[in-house]
Amino acid sequence: MARKKVLSKEQVLECSFRMINTTGLEKVTIRAIANELGTSTAPIYTHYEKMSDIKSDLARYVDKKLMDSLKSEYTENPFYNIGVGLLTFAFDHKKVFQTYYLTNNTLITKIVDSSPEFIDNMKTGSFLSLLSEEKLKSLIDDMWVYTFGLAAIICINNESDTLQNYLDQLEKTGERLIMYHLFSTGNIEKCFTIINQNLHKCANKESLIV
Repeated sequence: MARKKVLSKEQVLECSFRMINTTGLEKVTIRAIANELGTSTAPIYTHYEKMSDIKSDLARYVDKKLMDSLKSEYTENPFYNIGVGLLTFAFDHKKVFQTYYLTNNTLITKIVDSSPEFIDNMKTGSFLSLLSEEKLKSLIDDMWVYTFGLAAIICINNESDTLQNYLDQLEKTGERLIMYHLFSTGNIEKCFTIINQNLHKCANKESLIV
């Protein structure tokens, strides 16, 4: 007698995540998950009694994957990385992003709750170190509004736009936001000193926000 296939919760959730991104959440059932994994429903029922239990764990699983993306080090700039992480996740997982973050405000709440951690990382940047914690909070709020808007456009845009195009828009807007908040401190002399120290990055086509 053949041994029953053993599945972990992680496998069930990862499979469900992939299915949402291709077929949508409404078509994710225990039977469909089993078919996708090439097994019977029995191994899934060892972890979950019903589909609603899977959906509860799946929401947390999606949140974790998004937060991991927000905290990844794409560049040397922790502020820019937050936006890159959000846009990358939305671009790679459009239906997932639509399902979980364009239909309610839960993502806004999660970002706000995580702001202290992001702000601590932002303080390490040469430009951002000039800003008070209050201004860093204001900066990240501004970035959040703009980046979420770009993520929404990514999800509804059927044209063959590339992720890099969106990242370029993010970079330009990020630079403008940083300069606005920097000069709003009133410490103009120090702002220009740091800008001059970083002008070589422009010559090398590197971003001033790094």
